[in-house]
Amino acid sequence: MDDIYTLQQEVGRGSYGVVFKGRVTETGWWGERGDTVAIKRLPCCSPESIELYLQELWAMRITARTHPNVIALYNCLLQTGPRTLQPLRSGRLPLDLVESALKGRVVDKDSKTQPRNPSRSKRRLMSTEEVPRRCFALWLVMEYCEGGDLSQYILSRPPDAECNYAVVQQLASAIAFLHGHGIVHRDIKPDNVLVCLTKTGPVMK
Repeated sequence: MDDIYTLQQEVGRGSYGVVFKGRVTETGWWGERGDTVAIKRLPCCSPESIELYLQELWAMRITARTHPNVIALYNCLLQTGPRTLQPLRSGRLPLDLVESALKGRVVDKDSKTQPRNPSRSKRRLMSTEEVPRRCFALWLVMEYCEGGDLSQYILSRPPDAECNYAVVQQLASAIAFLHGHGIVHRDIKPDNVLVCLTKTGPVMK
């Protein structure tokens, strides 16, 4: 079975993309079978959105798995067909998307010369009846946070000064880490902070 990810349900939707809760269905370099992951689909429908996605991908690759309060990026896939996704190697950006951002228009991948043996360079990496039919998109496979966002977490609990202190301390640590790598978030708010529930307490991401 070629498929390694299964989408289970939509857990979030923003201005640019949709986030699904997913599961790894086949063990490999992409994860262990049964692992729960967050899978974010970013449709590449305009040069402006593509430029933002490339910035996000660049930032996540720099910080991937290196700070406890920054979401870990496990995998990145480029959708080139209705059910065909190509894994992107670490340190490389999808040239079609870069070209689209530079030219100011979405480059039609089908108009380009295809590889002699496409079956070797592409794999069907995701299986679900809910995969959108629109092509040319980035899929980011990330750490899943089961605690929801910080806004929901705070409103569901009575005021707790010690907990609030821990939240601010963790967020300050993450922001300092990002700034040390030349990354500015520019949209920090409770809705954009996720909560991972652990045995030692909540961890902000």
